[in-house]
Amino acid sequence: EPAPGVSDAPRYGTGGTLEFDRMGGKWRGNVGGRWESGKLDINDMGYLQAPDEIDNYAWVQRRFNPEGKSKLYNSANLNFNWNKSWMYAGRTGYDATTGLPVWHYSAGHPQYLATNINGSMQFKNFRSAYFGVLFNDWGHHRYETRGGPIISEPLTYGGWIGGNTDSRKDLNFGSEINWNKDVAKNVSLDLTSTVNWNQSSAVNHSISLGYHNRFDDTQYLDQRPVSIYGGQGIGGISYIFGEIHQQTASLTLRSSVLFSRNQSLEVYAEPFLTVGKYRRARELARPDSYDFVNYEGFNVDQNGVQTTPYDYRDNDFTYSSVNVNVVYRWQYRPGSTFFLVWKQSRERFEDRSMFPTDPNSFQNGLGTRTL
Repeated sequence: EPAPGVSDAPRYGTGGTLEFDRMGGKWRGNVGGRWESGKLDINDMGYLQAPDEIDNYAWVQRRFNPEGKSKLYNSANLNFNWNKSWMYAGRTGYDATTGLPVWHYSAGHPQYLATNINGSMQFKNFRSAYFGVLFNDWGHHRYETRGGPIISEPLTYGGWIGGNTDSRKDLNFGSEINWNKDVAKNVSLDLTSTVNWNQSSAVNHSISLGYHNRFDDTQYLDQRPVSIYGGQGIGGISYIFGEIHQQTASLTLRSSVLFSRNQSLEVYAEPFLTVGKYRRARELARPDSYDFVNYEGFNVDQNGVQTTPYDYRDNDFTYSSVNVNVVYRWQYRPGSTFFLVWKQSRERFEDRSMFPTDPNSFQNGLGTRTL
């Protein structure tokens, strides 16, 4: 444990993974678990995505290989995935003014339970299809408040379905639909379509078009001291969330030219546009809950005087970008390669108030939501 007032004191923690696998036969799968203690800090040794948690998981697959006996398909599989996680260490939050404890969770606090069933099949004509359905139970998120108390996340369900034409042909296509919804009526929809053209054995191109549409009533906005800005707060701090409708469109283009075994050229370009519209601001009412109250705080001028009510529309945004990469590769002798890279990027971000609406309704692109 670091000594009081010494930020560079050593931290000691543990982490590890234990897994058992079966990767042969018609029935395959694995079961395992991992942990990272709250004090684990590996720094330059590697990348640690989410420390301070315990996680266990299982996967079971049934493979169907008729060995040419089926008149319908070449191969197929069906999978079941299960994942459960807990927070490794406990934590206590203190009042920003008095220093007294105001919230606490113990070691081993439940975090997530996620499950899904998915499968795929390749038909006799070498076209393929796949699907999946998911169920995620109520969870608890400790990063959503950016260092504040944990917040609950609603039970979520959804699924996806997609398919591809024969990849052996010079021109082939693929598409996918992904849809998720939770019991708080937050919803997201993703559409993706891809075209691949193998112009020759040395030249190929692909174009992928994506569209994402989501409505989320807990998009993080800010955290503010109650003593300055007003509001209800938890331990003197208001954790503010907004209801957002965000739409995103992207187009990805790739081309690859193989001049010889030792020389190639790859070109990548992606125009990207996303628009976010906020409806109202609310603050977390209680730790470890999905309970909110309308945020009644104010903006403050340079003299520290409360002025206008907090306006959620100030967070409306539009972001657009274009990224282009060109990479030339030359392997001038075995084991020695020269790369010439050219990159061009353009982006624009702006805050704005868009699409004036009745304050009691919200057009979320998937239907009108009235609150």
